Amino acid sequence: MPELARDGRFVDNPRRVEHRAALQEALARVTRGLTAADVLERLQRAGVPSARVSTMDQVAGEPQTEASGMLPAVKHPRVPDFRAVALPIKWDGERPAPTRVPPLLGEHSTEVLVELGYDAATIRDLAERHVVQL
Repeated sequence: MPELARDGRFVDNPRRVEHRAALQEALARVTRGLTAADVLERLQRAGVPSARVSTMDQVAGEPQTEASGMLPAVKHPRVPDFRAVALPIKWDGERPAPTRVPPLLGEHSTEVLVELGYDAATIRDLAERHVVQL
């Protein structure tokens, strides 16, 4: 769509931002008929840094995800074969392993409420009124 490059509404970033809706609609008229792979291939051919946005199940299935150690197996008392999302950084070439598994609903409510200054009677009252889950 070389005509878009000559359109005064889109000649620089401030104008593209100002006319974002019009630009998005112009681009959508072309891209609606393309697959994601087609769009990605065209962008890469044009030298535009780009990548497909993946769903979580697609990310989990990528060989790179496994190779990078981003979904380590973690011992979980209630969920067999539990995998957690690791930190996206490494220290000395090692990715820190998760140290805790996700809690059950209400598992840490009492300790959080105590830390916030609530006394035992108030916490019981909140639980009895179903304000919090213990």
